[in-house]
Amino acid sequence: MLIDTHSHLLSRAFFTLAQAEEIIKESARQNIIIVESLLEPERYEENLKIIEKYNNVFATLGFLELEVSKEQVEKAIGFMKKYINHPKVVGIGEIGMDFFRETNRENQEQNFRQLLDFAKTTDLPVIVHSRAVGKYCFNILEEKQIKQVIFHCFEGSIKLTKRIVEKRWFISISTNVLYREDVQKYVKKIPLEYFVLETDSPFLHPLRKKEEKNTPLNLKFSVEKISEITSKSKDDVAKITSQNANKILNLNV
Repeated sequence: MLIDTHSHLLSRAFFTLAQAEEIIKESARQNIIIVESLLEPERYEENLKIIEKYNNVFATLGFLELEVSKEQVEKAIGFMKKYINHPKVVGIGEIGMDFFRETNRENQEQNFRQLLDFAKTTDLPVIVHSRAVGKYCFNILEEKQIKQVIFHCFEGSIKLTKRIVEKRWFISISTNVLYREDVQKYVKKIPLEYFVLETDSPFLHPLRKKEEKNTPLNLKFSVEKISEITSKSKDDVAKITSQNANKILNLNV
């Protein structure tokens, strides 16, 4: 079994519904569990009805419109509250900040804090987007005393990686482990017990095929690369990362 802790198959911007469902079915045949990151609050209900049809798919409820008003964030939280107890919902996210491009950082932080305040009212883990702002996100999460965290598609310093491990939070390794040397360094230095796997489909194709969309079916390439880096067997990589995902997301699979 493999667990893809973060994908966007049900985003109509990337896949048709027919394409998404075929990928889900093939993933089931290959014993791949998918955690779908839902980022459109108005479509939570529609997408959860699709997810209900498949034993191998779960969902997290996210909102990543980085520069919106407090009222718009409150509206998103309203949708989260409505569906937070759905049996397929296993986390809050992705939420977070992104300083990759110059943006209104103060507004982003305000929105992140607002979403974290809601997340604290639940028992669910938080899946954090922290591109080019890992340390800043870490400090806010620590200040807010968030107990369960996955750093989605993590990129940051080895020092920050070790701080995350000290908090017993998890680091999500994407399929970019095949070509990102910094990600390979985390995998080499940090115990596998703190990693989960993801594809971030349709992004980050492991073979850098720009004309092709990434899917959970490519998770095997990450397992092969991590096995090579850590000198652990592919079976051990699959088993340990799946146990980690089961633990943090309470999937019971």
